[in-house]
This record gives sequence, structure tokens and C-alpha cells, in this order.
Amino acid sequence: GLKTKNNKLFTRFSIKSILQNPVYMIADVNAYNFFVKENADLNSAKDEFDSVHGMMVYNRTKQEKGKAVTYLPPDEWIAAVGLHPGIIPGKTWISVQDSLNRNKCKAYRKPRNNEALLTGLLYCACGSRMYPKISKRKTADGKPIYTYVCKLKERSKRMLCNSKNANGNTLDMAVIEQIKLLEDDKGSFIDQLEQSRKFYTGNREAYNDQLASIQEEKAEVERKIDGLVDSIAELGDSAAKNRVAKRIEQLNQKSVDLDSRIHELECLTSQHALSDIEFDVMRQLLSVFKTSIDEMSIEQKRAAIRTLVRKVVWDGVNAHIILFGVQDDEIEYPPLSYQANEADSTEDDFEELERFSDVDYDDEIVDGSKTRWGEDSK
Repeated sequence: GLKTKNNKLFTRFSIKSILQNPVYMIADVNAYNFFVKENADLNSAKDEFDSVHGMMVYNRTKQEKGKAVTYLPPDEWIAAVGLHPGIIPGKTWISVQDSLNRNKCKAYRKPRNNEALLTGLLYCACGSRMYPKISKRKTADGKPIYTYVCKLKERSKRMLCNSKNANGNTLDMAVIEQIKLLEDDKGSFIDQLEQSRKFYTGNREAYNDQLASIQEEKAEVERKIDGLVDSIAELGDSAAKNRVAKRIEQLNQKSVDLDSRIHELECLTSQHALSDIEFDVMRQLLSVFKTSIDEMSIEQKRAAIRTLVRKVVWDGVNAHIILFGVQDDEIEYPPLSYQANEADSTEDDFEELERFSDVDYDDEIVDGSKTRWGEDSK
């Protein structure tokens, strides 16, 4: 199927971003009326809305260092007719926005509490992330059974990956039992924690530095755009007006690209946002992992596992734990003693599964082609 310019599959977030972007809207009378109604700062006369060209809209987002991107309302937008051809009629684009706004409050119903421990850590051997989905079955003690499913397998309908699903309840328990064994060699266990700490600190600082630099670059691009937008109204019908408009479009595309990179780094920094105090507390907690893990809450268990485990790779039969601080050429970790049951796996693969409402099924920050054996986490 169609892929993004980075050769990745479209996510629902990327599709929503496209649907919300007025750059694809045709500059027609409906578009003009929309911007007037929404009190946008309109820099093109009504007769310039020729039903041919597309729209250029600026100041749609607000960037602040250390904060997520904020989308601004239309009355804060700066709009002008662009030089590129429009694609979507104004009436259609406006109708789509109304539909998106109506659906804002709709979300997946959370069927039960999400008890999956390996979300974000578990990868299929094909390199794609695996996500938990809940089944209608229950364990002998009445707990819901959940299954980890390969994202690529599901989205490609088994064309690009056909690996067996993993029984989530069994796999999570096996990972915990395997980590408990690390405490038997306490010296090695603490050394591993120190390597994990260095990994967290180094990556967090590097990501923060990159994020600050890109945010500064984004702010400079926005200042240039604002300056050009202010000047374009003074140029009238001069030949320079088209050159300025073209330059604005180029800068706007650069701004969009920087936004994407900022979002990626914000996600990465949040993943590595473990303070020294938090790490020391977790270090003490993990030193008694064997005796305390069973008494922890779900969130505490996830945090404990994430402090030590870089990722878990599922090959359809066995799961392989990859710890922080381990170099890729050093990985000789034995498979868990978790063998897939043929009957259960077949049932898991074809039974009806539901999404958890609190799991981001489109969170695919890392390039899946580089994920095997922890290559994305160096």
C-alpha cells in the first residue's frame, strides 16, 4: 500500500494530521468564508480565492521548550492563498473538520484494566513492535487473558509477517521470573544497574540538547515566516511577491519537518526522563526485586522492568530479554523457558481481540528496520 515519504506505513495520527492541514484545501469561496468566520488573519483578498490554488496557513502551533506542541485555534492563524494547486474543495475540508471535532470525545471503551507489563518493550523478530490486546477468555482464577500481537502482522494482514501471537499473561510472568534470577548474582546485578543508569543519563542529555537546538531552529524559521508574511502585503502586485510567497512555502515545509523531529525527540526524552533520585529509589527497589515484585502495583512493575530491560524480542516460540548496557555483539542471553503451545497460539491468532483504551497503538517512534536485538537503543 501507500507509504509516507520516509517509507513508513501511515498511522491514524499521520492521517489525522493530513486531514487537519489546510495546505491541501482549495482556495475557493467556501475557504474564504471559513477564514472570515473564524476571524483568522487573512492576507489575501477575496478575488484571489480562485478555486485553483491551495492555502498557506501559519501560526497553527505553539512551540515551547520542554513542552509538547500546542495546536492553536483558527482565530490565531495567519492565512494566505499559496502558489501550489489545491486538492480538497473547501466545503469538503470544512466538513471533515466538523466531523473530527464531533469525534474528539469518542475513544475506545476501556474493557478492563490494562495489566500488560511489556508494552513498548516487546518486539517481534521481524522488527515491529508488539502491542497487547484483550480477549474474551479468562484464566482459571478469573483474570482476563491478553495477547501480544505484532503490529506489522496485523496491519499487513499477515502478508509481511506471520509470527505467532504471544500469550501476554504467561510471557509477562516468565519475564519477571527471569529477572528475579539476576539477583542470585548480586554483584553482576548491581553492575548492570549502573550500566543502565549511564545509558539513561547519556541518552536523556543527548536528546535534550538536540531538542533545544531544533526548537531554537524552529523558532528562527517561524520568525522568518512572520517577517515575510508581514512584508508580502506591502509588495502589492510586484514581481517580488511571487518569490516571497515561494520562499514562505519553503520555510513552512521546513517548519513542518522540524515539528515532526521535535515530536519524536519529546517522546524520546519522556521515555528517558528518569531523575537521579528516581533511579536510586528504583535501584534499591530492584535490589529486593525477588521478594518485592509480586507486591508491586502494575505501574511499579512496569517501571521496575523498564529500569533494567532494554527490550524483549519474541520470535514466535521463545522470548529473549536484552538488558541495558549489553552491546549487540555480546548478546548470548538464553531464551526464556516459555514454549508456545500450538493449540493456544492458533486460538490466539484467530480469536476476536479488543484494544486497550490506554495503549497508544500508533506509537512507532523508532524505525522498525533497526529494532532487532536492540539496535535502536544504543
